[in-house]
Amino acid sequence: MKAFEKAEAAVISSVLSLESAIIEVYPVLKPEMFSRPDLAFIYQAISNLYDKGETVDMITVDTEMRKTDEKRWKEWGGIKRMASLVGRIRHISGLPYYVEEVKRQYMLRLLNTLFVTLGAKAAGFESSYTLLIEEAERSLLELRERCTVGKPLERIGCTANEVLQMHRERL
Repeated sequence: MKAFEKAEAAVISSVLSLESAIIEVYPVLKPEMFSRPDLAFIYQAISNLYDKGETVDMITVDTEMRKTDEKRWKEWGGIKRMASLVGRIRHISGLPYYVEEVKRQYMLRLLNTLFVTLGAKAAGFESSYTLLIEEAERSLLELRERCTVGKPLERIGCTANEVLQMHRERL
């Protein structure tokens, strides 16, 4: 298992082992941020339960996974596999680090995909570098917004228009 996969497993293990861990993890991570499909599947079940205000533990997550996709649940091994995962990760004190590492690896995968795509477009004979720069800027802003916790970033033009509107209303 690679280091970033260990961080992903540690996040899942922490959430399944410690009731309060979901509060730290949920605002930052989304299921698609996990590189391993099995861990993304578990985290999707965890997120579904948390969204519904239900308890997150191995039994409820196992049940949610089975309800969501029984075929996948059977292939994956359900609660037996989760139990082995939780048993391997013992230190949950590093949870903030693990969460940031999962997010960092996800963002790096997205950046890699973006630059490979732009590189392929740039290799085209009729490519416009100005259009590619605009696409790169737009895509990078979207990535920045994805990784921001809390209020998302707004384009400067939107913020400027809001400020102008506020000043007009004051006059």
